[in-house]
Amino acid sequence: MLRLLSLIFILFLSYFGCSAQNNKNIDPCKLYGSVFVEKDRINATFRVYIDTTSSFANVNVFKQNNKLYADKVGQWYFTTVRDFADFSIYLEANKALADFVISYTNSETFAGCND
Repeated sequence: MLRLLSLIFILFLSYFGCSAQNNKNIDPCKLYGSVFVEKDRINATFRVYIDTTSSFANVNVFKQNNKLYADKVGQWYFTTVRDFADFSIYLEANKALADFVISYTNSETFAGCND
């Protein structure tokens, strides 16, 4: 019985330890490359809120059509294969729960960080 309780306790700690990732130490102004959109927030590297106004966003994102061109901050290539992604995001519906806010831009020159 004690072994079973110990095993349950270890599983509990490992689950909540992994799901409570603190990504606040990673600067969103350094993110670029290929991105995978997760359906479950626990598996995502970052939780992102999409704002329609670029002035309220931390990062303006330009969607690249080719992974090779997503080589600067704010230039993201969205992939459908998780293993090919540099990082993953979960599209958060509540802004308060997001790690940072993005806004999409139609111009490659406006992609990047809003300081």
